[in-house]
Amino acid sequence: MIVARYADLTERDLPGAPLLAVEVISPTSRLRDASLKRAVYARLGVPSFWLIDPDPERPASTAFQLAGSGYLQEAHVVGNASWATIRPFRLSLVPAELVAGLRP
Repeated sequence: MIVARYADLTERDLPGAPLLAVEVISPTSRLRDASLKRAVYARLGVPSFWLIDPDPERPASTAFQLAGSGYLQEAHVVGNASWATIRPFRLSLVPAELVAGLRP
């Protein structure tokens, strides 16, 4: 998922970097999402990158901010821990709430 300013969109595409890229990790894409895509987003200049791990036993969220040519980890929260940010917009996130209801 990407988040961009409406004003940055054209009728055909998003010609510049989005404000935020979010990857939801799956067992088959963990390495690709956490490493390869992270490097691609940094090279494209995406200011914020988040990884969401929907593991029902240990849901987690990790947020990164672009610093130079790579990302620095801003936050890592697990389970019912809460994380709040203002970049790229004001948001409060609890990983356990993201996966609530996924299991019967």
